[in-house]
Amino acid sequence: MIVLILVALLVSVYCAYLAVSRRNMNKMVQCLPSLPSLPVVGSALYFIGDSETLLERLDEAVKTASAQKEVLRAWLGPKLYIAIANPEDAQVVLENCYQKDVVYKFLRYWLGEGLFVAPVDIWKTHRRVLLPVFHNRVVEEYISVITEQTAALVRQLEERVDKGEFDILKYISSCTIDIMFETAMGERMDVQHSPDTEYLRARHTVMTIINMRMYKVWLQPEFLFKLTPYAKLQKDNIELTHKFTDEVVKKKRIEYECNKRQMNLHEAKIKDGKLRSALDLLFGREIEFTDEQLREHIDSITIAGNDTTALVIAYTLVLLGIHQDAQEKIYKEQEEIFGDSLRGAGKEDIQKMQFMERVLKESMRLYTVVPIIARHVDKDIHLPHCGVTIPAGAGAVVCTFAVHRNERIWGPDVDKFDPDRFLPERSADRHPAAFLGFSYGGRNCIGRHFGMIIMKTILSSIIRSYKIYAEDVGKLKLEMLLFPVRGHQVRIERRIPLSDTGLIIAKVIKRLQLRSLDVGKDSEWRRVGLEGAGKTTILYKLKLGEIVTTIPTIGFNVETLEYKNISFTIWDFAGRPGMRPMLRHYFQNTQGVIFVVDSSDTKRIDEVKHLITDMLQEEAFRDAVVLMFANKQDMPNAMSASELTNALNLNDLRNRRCRVQATCATQGRGLHKGLDWLLNELSMM
Repeated sequence: MIVLILVALLVSVYCAYLAVSRRNMNKMVQCLPSLPSLPVVGSALYFIGDSETLLERLDEAVKTASAQKEVLRAWLGPKLYIAIANPEDAQVVLENCYQKDVVYKFLRYWLGEGLFVAPVDIWKTHRRVLLPVFHNRVVEEYISVITEQTAALVRQLEERVDKGEFDILKYISSCTIDIMFETAMGERMDVQHSPDTEYLRARHTVMTIINMRMYKVWLQPEFLFKLTPYAKLQKDNIELTHKFTDEVVKKKRIEYECNKRQMNLHEAKIKDGKLRSALDLLFGREIEFTDEQLREHIDSITIAGNDTTALVIAYTLVLLGIHQDAQEKIYKEQEEIFGDSLRGAGKEDIQKMQFMERVLKESMRLYTVVPIIARHVDKDIHLPHCGVTIPAGAGAVVCTFAVHRNERIWGPDVDKFDPDRFLPERSADRHPAAFLGFSYGGRNCIGRHFGMIIMKTILSSIIRSYKIYAEDVGKLKLEMLLFPVRGHQVRIERRIPLSDTGLIIAKVIKRLQLRSLDVGKDSEWRRVGLEGAGKTTILYKLKLGEIVTTIPTIGFNVETLEYKNISFTIWDFAGRPGMRPMLRHYFQNTQGVIFVVDSSDTKRIDEVKHLITDMLQEEAFRDAVVLMFANKQDMPNAMSASELTNALNLNDLRNRRCRVQATCATQGRGLHKGLDWLLNELSMM
């Protein structure tokens, strides 16, 4: 009985305290619309529900706010929150309130005082030191890593061609994780080929538990959470993820101590052919970070940066699958930049992707992956648009998803997908805080340039390789970040379908045979190239219309190929050094040569040059037409057709009919264009 009286007394005292403390704060914001509220808990019960319900309630709250001053007040337990849905007031909050709200404390158990969730005093000093690591010049050095991992992603997606709908986020996220770990830590995770690792399972578990704590009120008090099995599960899995990063940090620390006297560690260049990671660059700064601090910053980069980047790419692909006109326009832009080449994007290429950048921004506007930004108000702050002063001690919630769908700012067609909203002439008079894709103010996204490079590079390669189809994004849910309930569902087709190539040739022959053609003779062609260039893959790709797993050619393969009423006898020679001296024995009656070059193997360009020079000096090749397939354009650092032409000095050839055609044998790109040129040249002989 005494215990119950004491409990009742404590509750009464607490309620009295809340009433007094709320009175003054309520006076300052009483003109703002509010949500339904109860004593003690305030509006907390309004947001109880699953992740779908929670987002629906937030959307309803924003609509209530938008109908009046685009600002809303709500008490969640003992704390007052002001929800903001307009850019004018959002700008004031994001420029003046740098302290993250208490709701982010659940992430601090994992990320410690890493830059993403660090207290404002630590954030100010550490961000200044970290900024040079994310300088444009530095992150652009990582483009080779991004293109290499993107090429692996394109190959992984091959298994989904013509297989119906699938969630593309899984593939994108595996790629971005590989990129983040290699650039941030200098470690290759190879998640794209080995996705089921202990580290990734632990990481997923921790994120799931943190998400539950953020949105399930009864799990937020520490003493209640520790009574659940989730507490130990979270602790064990956080320790596992920390162990992984700690081991990498210790290894890098040893490397730093060994090498600091011999080299300038502030250069993000290559040492022994290896790129300097962000972790490497954090040693020897004006602040001597401890190993624990390094781990917290690197974990913040890889965890916070990866999921947001992958989600933006996935949403963008779904939107392009829905809006075929925009996809075609983006594809045309890529064609103007790359031609037929499937090489990875370089710095100059990325800068030319203006329409793609507008598409990405529109995707980030419509589907804001970080839908709310919560800040602690440490001093009274006046909001100019709603005309209210937020009292110190309150929380300010910038509803980025609501700002991005504000009709007053974006117009009555706010829900329409329109990338040209971000044309300079249409953006000139728009409020600077109307677009919050990378947040705003001093605590905005430090890696926004790096993120844009990753997003453009991945989208460029996917769109050039595949055509995307999608029906709808569907219902959404809020789990720290914004997700579609049914995932990012798309279907993909090859831009040039491998399985249809034989059918395409057959149709062309049938159509042309109805005409009177003067060219109907047999032609003998020699297919030559160094070993591993892709000659045999191209031969059977054209012959069978499919990719055949090949072994190195011993001697030569002979096949007959009909193409547009011409029969080609193709001799596929081995590219191995021991075979090349035998070529002259097969030159008689040769009307043309197809030379296949691995355009990604830049170290052997001189060898290719010598082989071509020796071959073209043979008497039997005096009148032969030369078609060169610059193969493997899907590989990182592949040379373009023009670059290969210059490297091999082909412009110096006189009285020689020669063409360099960019190709990718595994995807069928460029093969028929090269043969069409060949056919035209043959018809004039």
